[in-house]
Amino acid sequence: MLSLGQIRLEETCARQGISKNMDNFFWTSELTPVLRALDAGQSPVLVSGVGAASRAHLAAGLRKTLGAPLVVVCPDDSAAETMQRDLEALLAEPALLLQ
Repeated sequence: MLSLGQIRLEETCARQGISKNMDNFFWTSELTPVLRALDAGQSPVLVSGVGAASRAHLAAGLRKTLGAPLVVVCPDDSAAETMQRDLEALLAEPALLLQ
């Protein structure tokens, strides 16, 4: 039996045209618990331990799935600039950089 969170997650993915197989660019194992936490009303959500290469993918997946503004805090200006470039490339939309 699916929980309410799983049903909402499935509905959100279906609405956004996102497949839950690992071949889909925006679907990662890191995205599932974050979406479930947000679905349960937990906000903000702290995500740690994600490898450098996966950070922008995770943020882009959240942005695409939720369709809502997203704040990403980076450790320094260089990391923030890299995140901005990566998000713009992945999402094909502007990403603001606040310093």
